[in-house]
Amino acid sequence: MWVTVGLTVLLVILFYLIGQAADWVIINVKKLGGHLGIKHVWLGILLGILTSMPEFFVGLQSFFKQSGQLAYGNLVGGIVVLIGLIAGLSAIFLGKLEVEASFSRRDIFSIIVFLGLPVWLAADGSLSWLDGLLMVALYGFLLSHLIDTKEKLNTSVQVEPGASNLRNIIYMMLGLGVIMVLSNFIMDVTMNLIGRLGIPNLIAGLLIFSIGTNLPEISLALSAWRSRARELSLGNLLGSAMANVLVLGLLSFIKPVFIPLGGSFIFLATVMLMLLVGFMVFSSTAGNINRREGAVLVMIYLFFIVGVIFNGLL
Repeated sequence: MWVTVGLTVLLVILFYLIGQAADWVIINVKKLGGHLGIKHVWLGILLGILTSMPEFFVGLQSFFKQSGQLAYGNLVGGIVVLIGLIAGLSAIFLGKLEVEASFSRRDIFSIIVFLGLPVWLAADGSLSWLDGLLMVALYGFLLSHLIDTKEKLNTSVQVEPGASNLRNIIYMMLGLGVIMVLSNFIMDVTMNLIGRLGIPNLIAGLLIFSIGTNLPEISLALSAWRSRARELSLGNLLGSAMANVLVLGLLSFIKPVFIPLGGSFIFLATVMLMLLVGFMVFSSTAGNINRREGAVLVMIYLFFIVGVIFNGLL
């Protein structure tokens, strides 16, 4: 028993440290983006990609340790956390989460369909290298489409005295190195803990890893709430959710992922459909997600947590 408690405490500490390391990366990317004149919404997309580094490295480690279902649950569960919990709470605490100020309805529709790919493509029980290639290719197409159709990226470079841009890049790379090391420890501890508690890998990914590896997004959302940076918050959330699909595509291209098509998967697909359709409908009505709609998203997330526990653990 004491070994299990010790492993749990160690896992919490490691998740905290990996969140702090990712925060270190975010801080320096924000400084670098400010020097380059990148607007908030696109800075948020960039941060979304970088804050998915924990998911990528943890997912890579899980593949090496023959646990593709853990990586799948982590990445897809991360989308549920981002769209349900964090976006919902952002709308509640900010009063409203602006959407159409940064993205058109067509953009949101394209993003929502893309975010559903990990579930739609896994309906046959696996994600093959072809599915992975499709997700990676569509990510590139969608990102290039958003950049081409929106004149929100100002590429004028402003190099500050003292080579601060180079210093920010070095700090960013150091942070990524720390994330890689910590992800290996997290996988070792978690696989040990899962074995002791008898928790299925898919359930562990959906419940535990989806929160732990999204600590950077959660901390960034907290900063956005304090500074009222609505565009940065939305860009980061959608960018990170899109990056989760990209990471899953890269991982499944390296090695196929086999998904058990039981009650847990059916429930996951149902919740994903509810969240994605809800987000699209809410953001299309008035161009933003208000407090009441944010509360609905959070309630769907809580329903997801309860359902996963009763469906997978009992």
